[in-house]
Amino acid sequence: MPLSIVRHAEPRYIECVFAGHFNPRDLSTAAEQVLAAAREHDTRCVLADCTGLVGGHTLTDLYALAESVGPGRQDLREALLLPTSKQAAEYVRFWEDVCRNRGMAVRVFEDRAAALAWLFATGAA
Repeated sequence: MPLSIVRHAEPRYIECVFAGHFNPRDLSTAAEQVLAAAREHDTRCVLADCTGLVGGHTLTDLYALAESVGPGRQDLREALLLPTSKQAAEYVRFWEDVCRNRGMAVRVFEDRAAALAWLFATGAA
């Protein structure tokens, strides 16, 4: 599973970089790792860099993941950078929709600066 997590100090946020293929188990493990890192770093802000994400999972997998992690994510803000792969980008947009339908603060961006500005717009850090 090609995932890296970076903790930024000022402003305080977690950056997770997804690259390559993520099967359903990889997605679940990544979600657990990101949530744990956010708690340990005492931040509500997550930047998910999905630009290198290729796929390896289905829309059903994403729906199930949102169902399983949703209750633990209500206080987080997640900015998603779109993948370059057209299909992977559609899946990331689906993730945004599924999460937002569950009351989670998730938004898709094409631009890193805009994503970071949204993360900190309400003083969430």
